[in-house]
Amino acid sequence: MQVSEYAMLTNELNQMAALYCGVLSVENNPPDESEGNARVPTHLTLDEASTGSYTPLTSEQINTISALPYISSTDRRYMTAGYSDVYDRMDDRNPLYDFAARIVIEGTVSELIEDEWGGMTIRISDFAQLAGRNANTGSASYFELYSYMENPDQYEHYMHPLIIGDSRASVIYYRGGHEYGYHQLSTMNIGERYVIVARVSVDNMRTNYIGDYLTDAWCEAVWLIEEESHDYLDLEKYASLRELIEITNADIHTFDIVYTENMNAIPKFAGGMMAIEEGRAITHNDGITDTPVCVVSTEFARRNGVSIGDKITFAIGSLLFEQYLNLGAIAGTHERYLPPENEITFQIVGKYTFTEGTNARSRSPHFGYSINTIFVPVSILTVDESLLSNHAFAPGEVSFVVDNARDIRSFIDESIPIIDGTGLTFLDFYDGGWLDLAEEFEVSTQLSMIKVVSLSIATVAVILFIVYIYITRRKKEYAIMRALGTPKKIAAKSLAYPLFILAAISIVIGIGVSWIYTSIAMSSNNTGSFLPQNSDGVTIYAGIAVGCLLAQALMILVFTSALLIRNGNQPLLLLLQSGKVNNKMTSSRSAEKVRKHV
Repeated sequence: MQVSEYAMLTNELNQMAALYCGVLSVENNPPDESEGNARVPTHLTLDEASTGSYTPLTSEQINTISALPYISSTDRRYMTAGYSDVYDRMDDRNPLYDFAARIVIEGTVSELIEDEWGGMTIRISDFAQLAGRNANTGSASYFELYSYMENPDQYEHYMHPLIIGDSRASVIYYRGGHEYGYHQLSTMNIGERYVIVARVSVDNMRTNYIGDYLTDAWCEAVWLIEEESHDYLDLEKYASLRELIEITNADIHTFDIVYTENMNAIPKFAGGMMAIEEGRAITHNDGITDTPVCVVSTEFARRNGVSIGDKITFAIGSLLFEQYLNLGAIAGTHERYLPPENEITFQIVGKYTFTEGTNARSRSPHFGYSINTIFVPVSILTVDESLLSNHAFAPGEVSFVVDNARDIRSFIDESIPIIDGTGLTFLDFYDGGWLDLAEEFEVSTQLSMIKVVSLSIATVAVILFIVYIYITRRKKEYAIMRALGTPKKIAAKSLAYPLFILAAISIVIGIGVSWIYTSIAMSSNNTGSFLPQNSDGVTIYAGIAVGCLLAQALMILVFTSALLIRNGNQPLLLLLQSGKVNNKMTSSRSAEKVRKHV
């Protein structure tokens, strides 16, 4: 049973090693995660894919780390936009700036309401929403917009949040010198019809604020259309507004398509901040399948009523974007927008979930994903080759993998110190808890091996002793049978059969005990409860125990045969004399006990 236990521990450790890997991430210089920067990214310039808040990893640096000892693979991740008219981009409920929270409203100004804080509420009646989501329509008869400040120039040196609500807030920012303040809006005429670009702050009041600093440079936020016909958007002078409406409506149907060879190599998954809740992750093998597969968030699946095995279709964009939690692959502005080119149908093979809260995720936006992220195999990426070769990788877009869990300790000891000499900063290394687990298993395995060796030695000694005593004490019987003319083989069998019968009974009992012990041991083993279930496990481990019992029976047979052969080669007179000696010794010991008793 101890041998079975040792085999069980060793097999489970091997199985668990196949489920673990080491994941390394590095960076040149850490991005500015302070307030007003990475966490509230008002500094973003959306005329390019990068936020410019970090130093990208060069190809040379990536190749240097990939060549380190024990690094077996490198996962380079890319992101494009995926468009769908069927599914809506979801509110991720994080405190970061919501780039998709833009609306475009057409309506007639019915009231201008000043307040004591220098702001103004514009009440719009007979309104229609031309683009966007999350608009607070108030009552059915009017819609309200707000301009918060009377003097926007007071914020000229930095971008100031006009409102930050609860953890679901969509932070609203204006640049210094923002023109849509109190003075400009007070000139609006009641009864005239306007198109207004605004942003929605998802705070407790769900206020809609006029203007959007992302588009102020190329599209006005307030358009007077009082004298225009119903098809005014077709006119050339409204080209920028028409484009803004198209981009805004595309953004609310845009999802972040992330291409990867191995989801387990993504730091958030390797570190346990994200996990597969149902189904499986994207792996290397998905690159050779005929059917494109994907892994979606549990929230996406819940809201859209899809499950494992269902198929979803997206039109894939041709631009590569930087991994950034709250920006994702939405356009936001016309420099980042291209209509989709290639439509692909994916089969859902897994659902992921987050194990950390939204606030925790917002603290590392360069490594974060949202509920709008959809993971797909990198093999289906079809963007232009020049974009791939010139792509600047953020630290969160590249990870280096030690696939063999047994190499993790050696990698930490030998390779991590080398990183300091490359000019890079060691950021994180995740092993999923392998080192702690392996250490526990190693201690258990060593103890089990000690038990196996000790019990094996003891077993051999006991078998030798029992067989020797049994055969030695029956030498006289053997000699008498021989003296009466019984052949050697028959005389030997008459001595051996009782011993073999006892051994057979012991083996049958041992098989039953081994089966019960192995079943209980496997059912009560929590360490390997997450391992792939093996219905033959009890049979295998019980079989090992049975094999050990059979080995013991074989030892009994060998030792018995050796002693019987030895007896058969000795003269009968010597066997009888040894029997007498034994009897005399026994009688002497008995007489001595009687004298002591008396």
